[in-house]
Amino acid sequence: MPALEVDGVIIAQSGAILEYLEELSPQSPLLPRDPLIRAQVRAFSQLIACDLHPLNNHRVRRYLSGSMGRSRREVQAWYEHWVMVGLSSLEEMLAARPDPGPFCFGDRPTFADLHLVPQLYNCRRFGCQLRSYGRLLSVESACREHPAFRAAAPEHLPDFDVKDPPWLNAPPAPPGRLGRR
Repeated sequence: MPALEVDGVIIAQSGAILEYLEELSPQSPLLPRDPLIRAQVRAFSQLIACDLHPLNNHRVRRYLSGSMGRSRREVQAWYEHWVMVGLSSLEEMLAARPDPGPFCFGDRPTFADLHLVPQLYNCRRFGCQLRSYGRLLSVESACREHPAFRAAAPEHLPDFDVKDPPWLNAPPAPPGRLGRR
């Protein structure tokens, strides 16, 4: 679980950490100034944090395979189904943007991008095919070129497990793809 220690106090969960950092550094906002776009960024982020991310938790997958007695193949099919539902919703949200930029909601990273990148990483770790999500992959490519994302890549972190794929070498967005067809 992500955690940030501040003066001996632990702040847990990515959303709470990001909100804390946003309030601490208003000169470098990760949320747009426009309230409507800010709400869209939060909705996009929460779809990932609340609907998709829990599917990546090993305890959920272990429950399905253990207590529920589902095979590895059934657990994978369950995971892929719900990930596809969520990613399709995210793709539609990006399609509806009034001013598309290289990032989810414009020309600079927001909470949305900070949630999307790790979700796509987890999708790859669990064997999901992502070719159908051209907008999401295009945003991820823009993030991959941003110095802050490069510095925070999993392979640069002390707890990186060499069995996991490096993020910086993930397949790039397919050229000319704009989403599901």
